[in-house]
Parts: sequence; structure tokens; C-alpha cells
Amino acid sequence: MPLFVKSLLAGLGTLAAVSSFAFAQEQPPTLRLPTTVAPISYRVELKLDPGKETFTGFVAIKVHVNQPVKTIWLNGTDIAISNASLKTGSDSLMAKAVAGGRDFVGLQFDSDVPAGSSEIEIHYTG
Repeated sequence: MPLFVKSLLAGLGTLAAVSSFAFAQEQPPTLRLPTTVAPISYRVELKLDPGKETFTGFVAIKVHVNQPVKTIWLNGTDIAISNASLKTGSDSLMAKAVAGGRDFVGLQFDSDVPAGSSEIEIHYTG
């Protein structure tokens, strides 16, 4: 199977795995993600070029934050985040991507993300 197809499948698998979503501890998870932040809906865009082994993408995830969090952990195998932010009410919080081992990536914020409805936007490559 061409590397391009493997990368695409890995990226799509990662996006599907985001449905197991977030985790509110400073340490990356070891197996499963708790339900501290629950996904509501997704909007995904992928840019594929058959001549390249990588792809770029964007995902907007509407979430419900069940309790204030400073770091949100996502499944992120073979995904590199180039830009991430979270919109809550009229505020927009920039996130710093933090490594969480091979399978996870964290979105770390300077202040707590308040409980309630929010939307996460992520630009990435895979």
C-alpha cells in the first residue's frame, strides 16, 4: 500500500478516534480518554495531493466542557498540529500543542477553559 494511502488512513483513523475525546490532566493518558470534554459535532476538511506522502487538514469540533480544564488531550497518532484554538462565548483562546507520546496530543491553554459549550479549531498535517 503506498505511503500516501497509509498516511491518509492513519489521519482519518485519528479523526475518528477523536470521538473518544478529551482528558483534563496535565499528564497524557495511557489508554483511554475520560469524558471530561465531550464532542458534539465535527467539521473536517482534508487537502490530498496524490503526489505527496502527507496531507493537510482542518477540524472544527463542537464540544461540551464538563468541568474547567487547562489541557485537553486528543488521540493524535501521526498528526502534527500547526495551529489550534478554542472559542468559548466571545473569547478565543490559543492553544499550544504538547506531545503526549505516540498516540496522544494535548492542547494546553494559558488559562482554564470554562465549563460549557466551546468549539475547538485545529489545523494539522499527517
